[in-house]
Amino acid sequence: MFLAGVLLASSCAAQLKQDTDESAATVVYGGKDNDGWAFAVSGPAGWKFDCCDIAKHFGANLLVFPNGWDNASPDQVMILTVWSKTNADVGADWEADAQDYLTRFPHAKAESFPVAVQGSACRSGVYVADDHVRDYVVFCDPGADWRYRFGWTMLLDRKHADLTKIEAAFQGVVSRTKPMHSSIEKKASP
Repeated sequence: MFLAGVLLASSCAAQLKQDTDESAATVVYGGKDNDGWAFAVSGPAGWKFDCCDIAKHFGANLLVFPNGWDNASPDQVMILTVWSKTNADVGADWEADAQDYLTRFPHAKAESFPVAVQGSACRSGVYVADDHVRDYVVFCDPGADWRYRFGWTMLLDRKHADLTKIEAAFQGVVSRTKPMHSSIEKKASP
């Protein structure tokens, strides 16, 4: 529910490790010729990733979701979106998105939800509605030498008894996101 007008580059992911006893990890990448991006993402134990099938239906570059997810409900699905920098700083992107969100959902209340990514300037929060819907949003800028910013969202569409555990899992995925420099080059055919 965020990032109207976002440039959604096609992306693919290479799964590094998927193990129920340890956290899972993947690399997601995309962009255009000579203007690419890549991120290493680590998820909770037993969770899955999708970049290329279901993610497209969510307008996302990567989904991180619990094992057994129904492939439709947005509840507990962590969504990574990457977009080109158009504003001076990530705060301007954040403010534009917050204004849009609160215009569409005027009864939602914005609350603090701290999360940080090493080496990135981030803004984060959670929108809370009267019906127990919680929409977590994080925007990050990995630095001046990057042409892209990234954001994570997660929606909880009902009351959860294990809210603290779910929030910690989301904070962990976001905080362990590692931007990587990448270059996509076309090779001449022989």
